[in-house]
Amino acid sequence: MSNNKKFFLFLCLILFFCCGTVNAEKISLENLEISSIGQKIDLPVVLDSAPAGVSGYKFITSFTPSGFARVSGVTMPEWASIKVVEGTPGETILVSGVDLNMKVEAGATSVPVCTFTLEGLSEGTTTLSLEISEITDDNGNPIPVEITNATISVGGLDNRTVPVQTPPPESTTPVTTPVPTPVPTQPKATEPPKDND
Repeated sequence: MSNNKKFFLFLCLILFFCCGTVNAEKISLENLEISSIGQKIDLPVVLDSAPAGVSGYKFITSFTPSGFARVSGVTMPEWASIKVVEGTPGETILVSGVDLNMKVEAGATSVPVCTFTLEGLSEGTTTLSLEISEITDDNGNPIPVEITNATISVGGLDNRTVPVQTPPPESTTPVTTPVPTPVPTQPKATEPPKDND
């Protein structure tokens, strides 16, 4: 192979890797521990950055395996003029928001998408996933998003070893309690009864 062909192939590979990759924005869900069945805890969903703003989004939640936790409520961001939440309480929830007033501008960072209120249903571990069907910027272009799922653990947290502090031993030295000495009292002089004649 001639040097010109090698150089051309090398340039093509560089262009492919430089131009062929797209920087995806990120939504990273935090892992949570719900200590007991019925307890509720909030989980914020945040888009790390929006270089060209956000015009709207639509996604569905899922838990795998099911039966351990659910979304009992969803709080939508202030910027969303149109807010859609369907399926609460449940494990498969549709969430959608639209920014009609262009509040999420180009270059925005830490964009709140929503906040889930999660509820423990039974002891165990499950994974919360988001399936984004649509998220677009202010120009109507799709925003590539990389999602980190959350591991949700329910119950069993009370079984962890907790250090117990023992009280200091009680003193064995007898304590003398003073007993009050009775004070003699003088009888009061009584007046003779008056005659009412």
